[in-house]
Amino acid sequence: MTPPTPQPRRTRSLVAAAILTLVALPGAGSTVEVGSIGSMREALASAEHASDLTRIARNLDGTVVAQALDRAPDVDRRAAVSLVPHMRDPAPFLPSLIALTSARDRDLASRAARAALEVTRDLDVRSAEGCADGQCALVEYREPIVEALRTSLSTPGISPDVRRDVLGILTTETGRPWFPDVESAVVDLLEDPDPRVRLAAVGVMTPPQDATVLEALLDRAGDDDDARVVGACLLAACPAVVVPEGEKYRKPFEKKLGRLVKKLDPPEDAVAPLRACLVGSATPWSESQAARLPGGGGQ
Repeated sequence: MTPPTPQPRRTRSLVAAAILTLVALPGAGSTVEVGSIGSMREALASAEHASDLTRIARNLDGTVVAQALDRAPDVDRRAAVSLVPHMRDPAPFLPSLIALTSARDRDLASRAARAALEVTRDLDVRSAEGCADGQCALVEYREPIVEALRTSLSTPGISPDVRRDVLGILTTETGRPWFPDVESAVVDLLEDPDPRVRLAAVGVMTPPQDATVLEALLDRAGDDDDARVVGACLLAACPAVVVPEGEKYRKPFEKKLGRLVKKLDPPEDAVAPLRACLVGSATPWSESQAARLPGGGGQ
């Protein structure tokens, strides 16, 4: 492909303005046509500042973006992915973004994962004072969002960075309600070969919402060879174990804690939060367990 001839800044701005006028016309994108998607791509190529992305996204018909995300070539999908977080209401596009995290094109999958995470975080901010339009709209798209998450979390071969971003969606305020629907897929990721993914999965499972998750965390703490993963599993389990209702889990917890200390040589940053949880519980049992940790006054 022959690279475009460089144009003076003013000329480029005029061209961008003309394209924006085109895509903002009433009815633009209301029918499926290559020209509309092409205009979107050209407008994006002319953007010079982050503010340009917002202006383009808010003048572009959502039908064009939906068409690009679902059926266009990857180059146009990338253009649409970059615009979604800047749209007035990105919620309807979240299922498609998550679905694209399973794309064979790793660059496209990575861009989609980051955009989906940005959208959910933005909805968190907008919902700080109550249910904003964007957050409320997610209820309507719950089923496709959950299905896309389940597929992405269980599809083999997805890169660790993409997997972590998808897991990050479940740690946001807007993502937490979806966890029960994808719990088994998240638990399965405790077996992922990459410790960064396992750590991210533990983060999603913190605090454990039921006995199944708590037991999975303790089991992982007994099998994992990464000290940070084991420490994170025990930290996630700690609040549920130190209370009277968690007494039956204390023996397994003690065993896994002993394994962490004696076999894995954990760094301080892997045990400090766990020590704080145990000491903060201020019970004879929890304080005795804290003392077993390096720097805790005993072994």
